[in-house]
Amino acid sequence: MRNKTLTLTFVVILSILLSTAMVTMGGMAATGPDPQAAYGADSGTPVPDGKKAPVESLTTLRYDGPVNRQLLQPESVNASGWVTIMSEDFEGAFPGSWTLYGDEYTWNMRDCRPNQGSYSGWAVGGGSQGSGLSCGDNYPNDANAWMVYGPFSLADATDAELQYSMWLNTELDGDKYDSLTIRASIDGELFYYGEGWAGSGGWSDEVFDLTNVDTLGDLTGQSEVWIAFQFESDETVTLPEGVFLDNIELRKYIPPATDWLNLVYEDFESDFPYNWT
Repeated sequence: MRNKTLTLTFVVILSILLSTAMVTMGGMAATGPDPQAAYGADSGTPVPDGKKAPVESLTTLRYDGPVNRQLLQPESVNASGWVTIMSEDFEGAFPGSWTLYGDEYTWNMRDCRPNQGSYSGWAVGGGSQGSGLSCGDNYPNDANAWMVYGPFSLADATDAELQYSMWLNTELDGDKYDSLTIRASIDGELFYYGEGWAGSGGWSDEVFDLTNVDTLGDLTGQSEVWIAFQFESDETVTLPEGVFLDNIELRKYIPPATDWLNLVYEDFESDFPYNWT
């Protein structure tokens, strides 16, 4: 009788423990974090622990927008050999020398979130529909907005880079994301992957090295080059605002010329008179 009582007691205790474990596990699943909560979907400001991350995009992408074929000239030269080809702070006339492309949404200067000054470039703030967006509104699904500059020459350069300031609040969820991609081209039509970004974060300063572009490699020595900022979103999940750019500077390094140039050297050790008369 005692053994049966002990067995019954053990079964009751075991049942209680299993029930408690199931309730605990169910509670953990029920109170877990919302995957979209980390993106601050109800706010125009990324959450403090939000993060941006480099992302990969299509290596080569055909650009279907208008192509400028007139060579653009540098803005200025300083004593160090660095030449400013183009600078954009979105404080003056826009788009200026930029070529914009997007069906209903494209880039535009807006006063929603400047880094410096009063304006910055909003990836979806222009176009027939984008111009009607208010600061804090979500970017749309299936956006494909381009901002293209070029052609410019790197034929005389030994180094070149694109500097820019970036603000992000985009979807970053596994294999799906909405991203900003910086691209380069040598024909104005096929644009190759440079670097891409997605996620959430405040303003940051970035540099795109034009001597190390995917597939194209070093672009110095090229007589015609284009660069592009592309914002694209997929068919699901949109967040407030998306992408802003500011303080864009495109520059190249031209080696200083030597002081002396040898036109002729003669040591009388080879053919003579050669070019002498």
